[in-house]
Amino acid sequence: MIESIKKHSALVCVSGREEKRLLAIEKELSDCKLSTVRDGFGNLIVSKNGLAAVDTAVIVPVDTEGFYVNCIESDGRLRIGAVGEVPKDISSQTLITENGIVGKVSDNAKKIIDCTVDIGAKSNREAEAAVNIGDTLSLYNPVYLSESTLNGAHLSTGVMLALVLDIIKTQGISRRVCVIFATQCSVGMRGARCAGYLADAKRTVLLGAIDAKHAPLGSGVAIVIKDADIISDVLMARAVEDFANEQRIDASVAVTGEASAFQNILSIGRHGTRLLKIALPVDNIRGQNESVNTGDLTECERIVGALLADKIPFERI
Repeated sequence: MIESIKKHSALVCVSGREEKRLLAIEKELSDCKLSTVRDGFGNLIVSKNGLAAVDTAVIVPVDTEGFYVNCIESDGRLRIGAVGEVPKDISSQTLITENGIVGKVSDNAKKIIDCTVDIGAKSNREAEAAVNIGDTLSLYNPVYLSESTLNGAHLSTGVMLALVLDIIKTQGISRRVCVIFATQCSVGMRGARCAGYLADAKRTVLLGAIDAKHAPLGSGVAIVIKDADIISDVLMARAVEDFANEQRIDASVAVTGEASAFQNILSIGRHGTRLLKIALPVDNIRGQNESVNTGDLTECERIVGALLADKIPFERI
């Protein structure tokens, strides 16, 4: 799974430009004999036999926060804007464009509006041969394993994505579960809302990440009651917590006071639905060097595996 995490974390898929990753997912699942649907928002919805029997929709974000080129200066440096909730200070950090061009952010700018990115071009003409206005960029730091910790950029997206794909390929999914590989989750869960309406399941589980200051590395999987993405159904959270205790899976309940610039998902589906977030603790979340504990990854894999197999008894609640 480590190689899969490295591959998916390395793809530049800033919100609104996820097609490269979605095509990679479709290719990876092509031999699994699953029903797939692409909706008008670009989401990829995967199920065993279509959506008619689905009770649980599992959302897996495929996009990341990032940047876009909004100006090319005469000296070849790039001016950028933000997409989603990026770090406030990116001075001296390394970025990579969707076309694989690596650049360095100026070291004297504390705000995105003041940043320039040096891609090695000596003039605007030279820069325009490599990038275009509107091209996207993201933080660049290839994933590496150090003892029991994975480190690198975009682990908060790449790890959960790789984990879900690995589970689907090895154990499959229940006919009562669909997986929504959702676009534009970094800018208000837009893709998830659209796909959730199409799936119209009884319950929805968002798989994601949580800042390690709220669920420390080594504490297992986090059952999130509230954060910037979601307000969870307490009874659903209790069902997962009880299941984790029965199966001796390390898990903790997390509540954060984080606020988002974007509206929380308060309902998703034609008539609303019960919601829950299951998350992996990530240190330095959204930074250039995110960290994930491999032990937490193992515990998360057990919970998500049970979720996709429809073995968590939500019907009890």
